[in-house]
Amino acid sequence: MSFNRRILPEVEKLVKLREKAQNDEEFIKSLYRGADALQGSTESFNYVAQVKYEIENKINKRDEN
Repeated sequence: MSFNRRILPEVEKLVKLREKAQNDEEFIKSLYRGADALQGSTESFNYVAQVKYEIENKINKRDEN
């Protein structure tokens, strides 16, 4: 049995990946898909947490622009 970890890229790259995703849910799914654990900088984790918070509270920054 193997353990799959994924290293989160820096925030700038996460922003670009989010822009390319169909929606925020797909963006988050793409980060966690196939990973048993995530590893990365505090800033990257904070960004992902912010997106998850926006999803849970139905906040969509794309609609505000």
